[in-house]
Amino acid sequence: MPTPDEILARYQETDAAMRSALAVPEVQAFAPCTFDQIGWPHSVRRAADLVRYADWCNHPGAADYFAENAYLPTQCASLLFTAAEANLLGRVSAATAELTRSLGREVRPLLSHLAQIGPFRIMMEIRRRLALDRITVFDVGAGSGYQSALLALAGNRVLVTDNAQGLYLFQSMLLKCCLGSGVRDWLVDGRPERHFDEPVHTIPWWEYLKLRRGPAPGVDIFFCNNNLGEMNYGAAAFTAHLANRLMAGSPAKLFLFTCLGSPKQSGIEMIDELLKRAGFVNLVWQPFWLYALKGHSLPAGLFDFAPDIPRWNAQPGERLLGVREVLDVSPRTLPLDLDFVAFTGVFDAASYVKLE
Repeated sequence: MPTPDEILARYQETDAAMRSALAVPEVQAFAPCTFDQIGWPHSVRRAADLVRYADWCNHPGAADYFAENAYLPTQCASLLFTAAEANLLGRVSAATAELTRSLGREVRPLLSHLAQIGPFRIMMEIRRRLALDRITVFDVGAGSGYQSALLALAGNRVLVTDNAQGLYLFQSMLLKCCLGSGVRDWLVDGRPERHFDEPVHTIPWWEYLKLRRGPAPGVDIFFCNNNLGEMNYGAAAFTAHLANRLMAGSPAKLFLFTCLGSPKQSGIEMIDELLKRAGFVNLVWQPFWLYALKGHSLPAGLFDFAPDIPRWNAQPGERLLGVREVLDVSPRTLPLDLDFVAFTGVFDAASYVKLE
């Protein structure tokens, strides 16, 4: 197994070679345009610096996680958890600790993994109602990889991609820590010739582009969260049309997001029209957005849970766990940006989290 720095060097070399081989609109489409616009550091020169992607708490809404009966509308996330959900979140936190220790400094997530529970519940409820043993989810723009980690640990197959170098490397290494040999990283292990049997596939952006031709994995749900409004419009268009192709044999054929992200490149009206042109019809508009391929038959009432999304694996009479009971952090393992955001008055974790 190559070291993190060797994987970083391979990414840089392959990325440069692929950019030379691709056409202008392909390179342009997958540029991290919104990150560049706001100055967000989406790449690293040393693998040790990947620890910054374990979490980022530089937003005024961070304190909302600790409100009584906290609910995050943009993520459809009610932050009271079943024991099964808390167990999954704990496993993700432990995997993050394992990864970041290997990079030189142990960091555990504080907020970002908790926000993934809403979309996770939506997809697991769809799986339950369709009576599927597992679903295959393509997580496009997967960020730190926490949604994919939850889904994979719950027995699903996930495909993951991101056009940001740092995020791709973090998510692929995190998923290796979660599932070990069950992960095929196309950067390190190469693209499968025909069969896509592993539970997890991490796919660099240039390989994602190639999925429009030749053998490709079948997908049940395309999940593009907090990013459709931030993508170059060409990437959003490619993703919508690729979803149509990869869902041909699925019993679900669904395209899901709970938040558009910052609409710096596209608004919801543009994305809605784009998905319709790619062959999708809207089935749910709020509290999340869900589309299905036109003409695909789904059970009546499949999405009537939308106003009150069920928690995963809830047991009768079970006491739900709050944020403070689920978190597994200490002063030594806090995310890197907390000192700065506390000093600037954005969010002071010490006011909300008991740290011993």
